[in-house]
Amino acid sequence: MPKWEELDLPWPDEFEVSINSGPTETAPSIAWAHAQAKSKLNSVACVCMSNRPVGSASVTVAGDSRPVWFAGSPMSVECFFRWLLAEYAESPDNFETLARSAFSKLRFVPDCFDGIKAMSKPCRQLAPDIVKHLGVLSDEGRQIFSKPWQDAPARFGSLGIEISDENGNTKGNAKARSEREIAIDGASRLFWWHTKIEPHQDRIHISPDDVAAGEQIIVGIFCRHLTV
Repeated sequence: MPKWEELDLPWPDEFEVSINSGPTETAPSIAWAHAQAKSKLNSVACVCMSNRPVGSASVTVAGDSRPVWFAGSPMSVECFFRWLLAEYAESPDNFETLARSAFSKLRFVPDCFDGIKAMSKPCRQLAPDIVKHLGVLSDEGRQIFSKPWQDAPARFGSLGIEISDENGNTKGNAKARSEREIAIDGASRLFWWHTKIEPHQDRIHISPDDVAAGEQIIVGIFCRHLTV
């Protein structure tokens, strides 16, 4: 790996840092991460090799305070990418770029994030909720859908996520079916299950059909609402 001083990226103003208003310490690498934090979505994380708390911390260099993420485990690295999206994502392209790093246990249909454009609010406003929903699906979805599916709404509900399967009328509607059907690897997948960012709008449609075979939940559709 290259050393940070070999990269053509912003240089720290100085190497003295304060973390969360704590005592000043000499930490060149943390100061360098602070300098990159100005780039927001292109920020970098610091790998903790000590007892520093993981997660976001306010780092001050030369009187300028910026958030810097400290990572100390594979999961905290994944959470770093979630944090970037929740804090800074401005467009579906941002999700397309970082989603696989942020939600490693999910599979995404190509270009599915374009559907965010049809949701009720701009991507920047929806980003924290999208991250929350995808995070729960990634962390807990396979375990939940490995058990009786009728229990899934209650189990997701206990985690702050509203989810449901479509009812019989919707499943019997040819137009509704076609809107939710996607061919993946030569096989048709139906995305009946969906989380609800709001009770009446903004859906993330998923297919948990392959969970029983040990495969990932597939995220297929972002939309305001489909035909019911």
